[in-house]
Amino acid sequence: MAENSKITIVGFDTGSVSVSMVVLDENRAVVMKKYASHNGKVIETIRSFLSDLPLASGYISATDSSHVAIKAHRRYHAVMAEVRTLKERQPDARAMISAGGEKFYLTAFHPDGRYKSTKSNPSCAAGTGCFLDQQAG
Repeated sequence: MAENSKITIVGFDTGSVSVSMVVLDENRAVVMKKYASHNGKVIETIRSFLSDLPLASGYISATDSSHVAIKAHRRYHAVMAEVRTLKERQPDARAMISAGGEKFYLTAFHPDGRYKSTKSNPSCAAGTGCFLDQQAG
């Protein structure tokens, strides 16, 4: 992380198998990213992420599914947060795939970039992301 960057936002997403953290500076540039499998030790994983973070003050945000131990200023719907970030950073994108340990989403956009739909797997397909992790490993 750049020494002269001022941390303004720390964002968390915790799921059934992993914890993700992103740190943004005052210009909303990504200055740090962390991702790790938590192996059931969510709080310990979050603490390990924070131990590397020189944070005196800042805005903490989290997805609505994130662990309650994260005392966030605000929580956001995970898919909507992903859509907003995608449209800000890749405005020409026409689709987005999000795969987690429990859910798999496909979000589509109209040709003009407007949101069209999101489809997710049925509960009988839970573990799709774990299967993908296993195959990638």
